[in-house]
Amino acid sequence: MDHWMDFTFDPVDFPVEEMQALVEDLHANGQKFVPILDPGIKVEPGYHAYDEALKRDLFVRNVEGDPYLGWVWPGPCHFLDYLLPRTAAYWEEELAAHHNILPWDGIWIDMNEISNFCTGDLCRLKPETESEVPTLPSSRQEGLGKDPQWVCHLECWEAQGLNSTQAGWAHPPYDIANGLARSPLGYKVMSVLNSHHDGSSEYDAHQLYSLAQTRVTAAAVESIRRKRPFILSRSSYLGVGAYAAHWTGDNVATWDQLAKSIAGVLNIGLFGIAMGGADICGFQGNTTSELCARWVSLGAFYPFARSHSDLHSTRQELYLWPEVAEAGRQALSQRYRLLPYLYSTMRAAHDTGAPAMRPLWMTFPEDVAGHRNDRQFMFGDALLVTPVLTQGARSVEGHFPPGTWYSLWNASDVVHARANGTDVTLDAPLERIPYHVRGGRIIGTAEPRRTTRDTKAGALTLLVALPGEGSGAERSAHGVVYNDDGESVVQARASPCSFLHANVTVRRDGQGSLSGTLKIAFGSSWAWPGGARYPDDALGGAESVAADGDPPIPWPSLAGLRILGWEGGAPEAVRTRSFRPSGEASGSQGQSVVDLNLAEGARVKDSTLLLSMESVELPLDCPGSLEIEWGPRKTAQYSDV
Repeated sequence: MDHWMDFTFDPVDFPVEEMQALVEDLHANGQKFVPILDPGIKVEPGYHAYDEALKRDLFVRNVEGDPYLGWVWPGPCHFLDYLLPRTAAYWEEELAAHHNILPWDGIWIDMNEISNFCTGDLCRLKPETESEVPTLPSSRQEGLGKDPQWVCHLECWEAQGLNSTQAGWAHPPYDIANGLARSPLGYKVMSVLNSHHDGSSEYDAHQLYSLAQTRVTAAAVESIRRKRPFILSRSSYLGVGAYAAHWTGDNVATWDQLAKSIAGVLNIGLFGIAMGGADICGFQGNTTSELCARWVSLGAFYPFARSHSDLHSTRQELYLWPEVAEAGRQALSQRYRLLPYLYSTMRAAHDTGAPAMRPLWMTFPEDVAGHRNDRQFMFGDALLVTPVLTQGARSVEGHFPPGTWYSLWNASDVVHARANGTDVTLDAPLERIPYHVRGGRIIGTAEPRRTTRDTKAGALTLLVALPGEGSGAERSAHGVVYNDDGESVVQARASPCSFLHANVTVRRDGQGSLSGTLKIAFGSSWAWPGGARYPDDALGGAESVAADGDPPIPWPSLAGLRILGWEGGAPEAVRTRSFRPSGEASGSQGQSVVDLNLAEGARVKDSTLLLSMESVELPLDCPGSLEIEWGPRKTAQYSDV
């Protein structure tokens, strides 16, 4: 921004031509660019965004009926009234003009509590600075002397002659805890006496401001880009999660803040915002290599994972320290490897409201020991993250809810937790923290690459975590993988072809030999599957949707299976059978059987059976289904077709 003004470019540090080249390069690499905007529009005649908003009467009004004057990063500002319907058209026009110059991919909204560096019902420019308004402040603090940008440079005062209702708003029988002090409701925000164009007071509408702005911004970005909008909002209220991601705000680079970030992000999810996070390595203050290494290992599994720091902190890019770079490589590689699972979990959050990052008690309400646990968390219902939150520690105490848990670093490290849960001390070298996958679940994985685009383009591998041997002679695992093109609005409504249901059953015969069967079909219900059998109408539903003309779902090929908890040798035979609807009214299906020679592609290591399908590139087509059976040669038999 030029002097922190929305929709502008700093001609010295960020000239338009260089920014355009940067964004073009990012897009070529499959990366995204998301600029920041604030709701405060600088009071500066000749500045298009200000002139248009003033002409259209779009600003929130003060108690005297004039546009309310505050002070934020650009200096003196008025604030847009997003509760006013006609503000939406103005905001979209400004965003569209900006996008035509620089084709960004989303919008980051900051300071939208609304934050104000001044406190008062009525404000005016100080006489000594009034003549300097058109040129101050800038990133070089012109005209402000030694004061930082966040010091108020307005004269502000309380309104006089208020009626009893207004007086009650200005001085209610309580204060708020702001900065560890008891402060009036209007402290460092807009005055509660301000009014919106619909007649509502700021006292009543304050909490709705961020919701109104995110709704308007999301609609504008979708209209401009014709794709699903990405919006990041610093402020939030109930309902914001339908439109925007959110983070915990300006945290501090301390071990205490690292630990508290877990509860902070969990709360964001419980409030209905699935895409939440905290500033990795800390925003304010100077981080350390150990703290940053631990934070990136934890933060890699915030739904919204971002490193972010202020201008006054020392640099904290991960590559500055070899040990932090290694921790980042390992943690972020796991995040990208699990990208199909993370994406599926986010889709489930969209459909059901269940948070992606969730407390243990939500998945295991019967495990009383986990009810007060705010030092671990689940991502979805299959992944348990156990962070290191203590300086100097190289091990960590983890609580495991009932069931079987496999380490993602070494599948032979297994925790069999009792019915009331089990506490275990886990190794945690500086370069990584424990991640465990839950027995009985199947999750999608991919080969990690440099970007989400490139990772998504690769083949899909199903990670199958079997329940413990105590489950009997037959053990089953199930899971759902969601997939779409990642940006089309129509696909956000989803079809059965977006939901791949997988079920694996492993059996031990009387001679002790193991065999297994994978069944894959497409269907739309998150509640199913609950067992080994797939519903009879799964294919029919997929066929009908495909016939409705929805965009095709870009499923990758199946690269293979990784089956954790396999207690046998490599299978002697593997056979696949695929089914495709014939398209005839009778509903009959065509099928094909392929015997796979997996002498090179089947092996067992660390109680994990690896079945590689890369040599045959098994397609995952909808409508259709796939069945794979493996084991001793005598068991991998199908009837002739």
